[in-house]
Amino acid sequence: MENISDTFDILGIIADHAKPFALVPPPPGEHEEQVLLKALNLIARENGARARRRGKQPLLCFSVKLPISELNRIRIQAERWKFTQTDLARFLLQAVLPLLEAPTEAVRPVLDTILADQAAREEATKRRRQQHLVEFAS
Repeated sequence: MENISDTFDILGIIADHAKPFALVPPPPGEHEEQVLLKALNLIARENGARARRRGKQPLLCFSVKLPISELNRIRIQAERWKFTQTDLARFLLQAVLPLLEAPTEAVRPVLDTILADQAAREEATKRRRQQHLVEFAS
């Protein structure tokens, strides 16, 4: 049987060698910077167009589920830079949609991987549901 002091020694070794844990996202890379610049240019262009716009365009809305920490980050930055949360989300989506419509050589493999992973998850879910139905029927 294991001695309790040995367990604490092991935990001490793990604690000494463990990397510090933080809920801080990694710094943005070059691609994120390019998307942000495109979104900011859209915001600047849209703000100028608002003054010239004559009529209102019909708007629809959709909901996005986000972890509270991400939502708080969006709120803080929107307030800091005097954007509305809606504008921020809309302009970032406008910056990304062209990449989804015509993916570059760098983006295409990532999208294909995501698509394959999603198909695998859906298939696994379907199998689990069928398994559950078989077990329930027995």
